Amino acid sequence: MQPQDQIQPAPQPAASLTPQPVVVTPTTPQALMQAPNQAFAAPTVSFMPEAQLPVMESPAQPGHRWVTFAVFALLGVILLGAIIGGGYLWMGRQTKQNATTTAEAFIADLNAGNNVKAYQTLTASTRKTETQDQFIQNIGDLSASSPRYTAQNLTVNGKQATYVASEDGLPATSTGRTDGQFTISLVKQGVTGWQVSTVKVE
Repeated sequence: MQPQDQIQPAPQPAASLTPQPVVVTPTTPQALMQAPNQAFAAPTVSFMPEAQLPVMESPAQPGHRWVTFAVFALLGVILLGAIIGGGYLWMGRQTKQNATTTAEAFIADLNAGNNVKAYQTLTASTRKTETQDQFIQNIGDLSASSPRYTAQNLTVNGKQATYVASEDGLPATSTGRTDGQFTISLVKQGVTGWQVSTVKVE
């Protein structure tokens, strides 16, 4: 093998004599002010992931529970009182209305000439002390085709009530009078019912 045929190593590129810029990474504010024109790489800040902690619910405070209970209890008492009060008012009105209706139905039977029917609506104790004939004789003839009330008043005292009503358009009496005043005593039957015990006509 001839010397010229020997494989020569590839020539290595000459080292570059061009100065390379120096990258300076300032780490403090003073370094930033001292080399404002130098190229630098932004500092890399790595963050460690926060630990995933379990979310703890704050326990309910006993004081708040008592306050809530007290508020609901107060509202319940107010509601119950309103219901009871409304019930008493309704019962009172219904009681008076039933007493008035019973007395006026009794007078209507007398005005219609149904004295026997009126007698049957009296209490059992009254019918024991006064016969039907005695009742009709004492009441007399109160039948009227078109009677009208001129005054009405009802007084309730516990289980007893008194209904006083003046009526015009009745049959003329011996003195020519065509009006009369009914005084009807009633006794309570059951919760809101009433029954006539005595009647007086003047």
